[in-house]
Amino acid sequence: MVAERLIAGLLCLLALASQARADFCGSVVRVLDGDTIEVLVDRSAKRVRLAEVDAPEKAQPFGSAARDTLAALIAGREVLVHEVDVDRYGRVVGVVYLPSGTCVGPGLRMEPSANQAMVEMGMAWAYRRYVRQPGILQAEARARAARIGLWRTKEPIAPWDWRAAKQ
Repeated sequence: MVAERLIAGLLCLLALASQARADFCGSVVRVLDGDTIEVLVDRSAKRVRLAEVDAPEKAQPFGSAARDTLAALIAGREVLVHEVDVDRYGRVVGVVYLPSGTCVGPGLRMEPSANQAMVEMGMAWAYRRYVRQPGILQAEARARAARIGLWRTKEPIAPWDWRAAKQ
């Protein structure tokens, strides 16, 4: 009985350990769109979806501009990714930071995150369904008020609404 409980406990710990989230560093080797990148980590590319933001889709107005803006911001650079989740497509969902100095040491970050910067530049929406950081909402409010990026248009269509209309 004791051995069975011990084995069950160990299996639970192993399951929890396999689900643990971890920060990682790597070089941005590809920018797929305004909210998805590939980061090279230990000779393996990890696909990362920027947490808390939603950028216009490629075929949507500002889709190319959003991708180009994110590429100018982080392509070819070393980044620190704070992993928040893994989505249904197997992508890491994370907050992407440009580290100050080299990417070593726990918690080494340079604010704001690339996520927040994209919203601040009017190239992405705060994804309200997933927002945890109030800074993302404040960045969107500033971009809207300044009418920069996609906020220059009369009635920008949120990516989640655009996707729903295309289905």
